[in-house]
Amino acid sequence: MDREGRVRRSARKKLIYGTNSHECICETLRTIYDEVHGLKDEKLKEAITEKLVDAFIMAKKMQHRLLYYHEKYNEPSGFTPKRIYGSQLKKAMRKAR
Repeated sequence: MDREGRVRRSARKKLIYGTNSHECICETLRTIYDEVHGLKDEKLKEAITEKLVDAFIMAKKMQHRLLYYHEKYNEPSGFTPKRIYGSQLKKAMRKAR
């Protein structure tokens, strides 16, 4: 499997099964997937999931760039994310899939 395939497989796994304890774009994408997971139309579900994986990969790249700016230039880009309560329950629900 090539590098792009490994990146997509890893991102898909983190999207479907991962969780964050704070509000961020990745957790928002996971929440969207939580809704998509229940779709009966498998073709539609897979098409939406693939687009979510694309968005998840882009979000991770943006997150890394903003961390770089913060560390190198002390640039506090964005905002301080809110803590999400119940993240352990979400994690257990997602792991049970």
